[in-house]
Amino acid sequence: MENTEPLDTLLRQLRETEGETFIYDRARIDEEVKQRTPLLANLPVKLLTIFGGILASLFLLGFLLATGLYDSPVGMLVTGLLLLAGSVVVLRLRNDIMVETSCVSFHIFGYFLFSLGFSELVQNEPALYMLLALIALGVLYTAVNSIFTFLAVLVFCGSLAAIILDLGAYNLLHGYIGIVAGLLTYMSLREAALISQRPWFSRLYGPVRMGLVVTLVAALALLVHQRLASANITHYWLSGLLLVAAVLLVVSKAVRQAGLANRRQQVLVYACCGLVLAPTVLSPAVPGALLVMLTSFYIGHRTSFIIGLLALIYFVILYYYDLQFTLLQKSGLLVLTGALFTGGYLLLQKHLKGYEN
Repeated sequence: MENTEPLDTLLRQLRETEGETFIYDRARIDEEVKQRTPLLANLPVKLLTIFGGILASLFLLGFLLATGLYDSPVGMLVTGLLLLAGSVVVLRLRNDIMVETSCVSFHIFGYFLFSLGFSELVQNEPALYMLLALIALGVLYTAVNSIFTFLAVLVFCGSLAAIILDLGAYNLLHGYIGIVAGLLTYMSLREAALISQRPWFSRLYGPVRMGLVVTLVAALALLVHQRLASANITHYWLSGLLLVAAVLLVVSKAVRQAGLANRRQQVLVYACCGLVLAPTVLSPAVPGALLVMLTSFYIGHRTSFIIGLLALIYFVILYYYDLQFTLLQKSGLLVLTGALFTGGYLLLQKHLKGYEN
């Protein structure tokens, strides 16, 4: 029998803190814990099972291609659709680690075969991207698996970005980045309300948000390495302003929740943030990675925080070496940034000591 004492203690502390207005459904909490706890058990066996499922899926794909499927665009298209639909249906009927692994593999192959078949049959790239986006929306609506949901978000957002690149409207990517960053910020700041007011969204929240994190980092990488996509993106300040505004919004929310009521201290915090972020307006990848870090830290999501941290380190290195400044100017920017962060740390320490007293 599982030890529920830590959960009982946490719920009791929340009741004491929030008072009688704190209401919870213990049966639903126990059911959720029961579903998630087994995922951490017998990890080596599950890893071997996942590896076996992937190998079985690759064997089946190799067999299908060996039968001449690759020479038939219609066959690839139909097989891709069957794999996409079949994997969703099977996983709704039965959900264990072996079936899940195989279905995820078949699902990915379904996207791959459908794209190959449609490209050979129609040779209309924007139409293919639009169909992939519609398929991803259908999967997002019907799938019950978090990996399917995560993949659907990536396929949908990637298809929209591909349409923009294919049409040559490169500067529309600034709007694309702004929308993704806005959704990520909104979901992070409104996490509790979204999950509590819309119980059906609790299943989608985690993978959708993670999909937005990966999408935003990928879009920022495209800005930095646009030559890889043969793109010609200009007016970087558009994305820079949108991302800086999102970062300042998260900071203002954190400042209010921290109870920093002193107006002078609030102005000092915003001024420091503005000075730190101002030089990065022309390099939106830096505030974008910082946004991923802040929103992840705000909700306590470790994986996306690590992604944002690694992205920030990488983009800061590129920022230092790519900008057309002299070495003295670059060094001055870094010294100024370090001084501002040190000041922020001292201010935070002072505020925490005052709070303890």
